[in-house]
Amino acid sequence: MASMEENHWWYVGRRRIISSFLNKIAEKKKLKIIELGSGTGGNLMMLSAYGDVVGMEPNGFGRQLAISRGFDVCDGMLPDLPFRSGEADLVVMFDVLEHLDDDAGCLRAAANLLKPDGHLFLTVPAYSWMWSNHDVKNHHKRRYNKEQLLDLARRIGFRVERCSYFNTLLFPMAAAVRIIKNMTGATSDDGTMPAPATNKILLKIFSFEKKILSHGNLPFGLSIAMILHK
Repeated sequence: MASMEENHWWYVGRRRIISSFLNKIAEKKKLKIIELGSGTGGNLMMLSAYGDVVGMEPNGFGRQLAISRGFDVCDGMLPDLPFRSGEADLVVMFDVLEHLDDDAGCLRAAANLLKPDGHLFLTVPAYSWMWSNHDVKNHHKRRYNKEQLLDLARRIGFRVERCSYFNTLLFPMAAAVRIIKNMTGATSDDGTMPAPATNKILLKIFSFEKKILSHGNLPFGLSIAMILHK
């Protein structure tokens, strides 16, 4: 992750997609932002464009690497958080929820960090039938569909401001590869750096969705983004 997140098409493209959502939340306001599950800090620079950002990461190596990049990242593990209640305008969890045993309880804990009128923004991998060795290697507990996320939001008492699939244009190819791997028992991981030319093409396709998402939601995809309003 640390070696790829600067250039890999998925990490770079996801940050561009996330920015397209954040532009509508932030407008011209400088936000107090908390990222739960900062990893090695790949999203913190992007988030800092929208205000003051602090991260939380339980993995010691990832946390120290993020700190060495100049970011404020503390130790902590959901649902026990090292922050004060009601101190954030925006809490983000990018591909974190699928790692947690008690997703509803952890979302409630994250929501408790928000000021009145604050936002909780999360992304998750989509579709349980897409489960593969990639999920096992990345310690996922589950994958979601849109209806499951909407039900989860209702249970914790949030208003859903937006919920959309993304990584849609590459979905047919990715789904076919995943199905073939599952049928043949292949155990190769998806998380490798492609050749530069391939990486550039995939990034261009993925990033094009930023324009589509500026006009509306996408009906299916490899991931889901959801913005909740307190």
